[in-house]
Amino acid sequence: RFVDEDRDFDRLRKSFNTNVGIEWFVNETSSITNSFFYRNSDNESTNRTISNRYADSRDALTNASARFDDETEDDVTYQYSLNYVKDFSDDGHKLMFDFQIEDSSEDEFSNIIDTDTFPTEEVTDREQVRTIEDQGELLLQTDYVWPIDEDTQLEAGFRGIYKDTRTDYTVAALGENGMFIRNDSLSNILNYGENVTAVYSQFGK
Repeated sequence: RFVDEDRDFDRLRKSFNTNVGIEWFVNETSSITNSFFYRNSDNESTNRTISNRYADSRDALTNASARFDDETEDDVTYQYSLNYVKDFSDDGHKLMFDFQIEDSSEDEFSNIIDTDTFPTEEVTDREQVRTIEDQGELLLQTDYVWPIDEDTQLEAGFRGIYKDTRTDYTVAALGENGMFIRNDSLSNILNYGENVTAVYSQFGK
């Protein structure tokens, strides 16, 4: 038995990115930097898989089928960042603070069609798969550096990363009534949270 499979992929990706920022010198020793980032991407892909099945030689075609998978994906990301720096002296004595918040969403949709093309032509299965993911992230970080003298330095800091992700995965198959019916055994919703907090200190002499 022989199987010949031919796959064809077509992808189109379009995206727009922008990043703007401003720095404000509060005084001679302090500054605040604000920045905003935005990304919007629109992706499309078309996948074609042709399968030919033969008996004992490539001249005896017994079955042929095709799978068509058209997929679209839309992504949007917003991010705001703030950085504060305070220089207490010219020898490296400083305090730094970072704040960053990000919100992103992704909507992916696939329309899948399975067909037999030989010996008869008919649609054997139709399925729709959709994944919607929303994610939020918060970053807080503080660093303090104090050179006590030429040979001694104290460093201390804090870093916190907090994430929250929700993924809605839905699979639907075409029913006998011509409507797509959700498959509850394959569809699911995943909520994921991650909270990481760390502190550090270092004293060198």
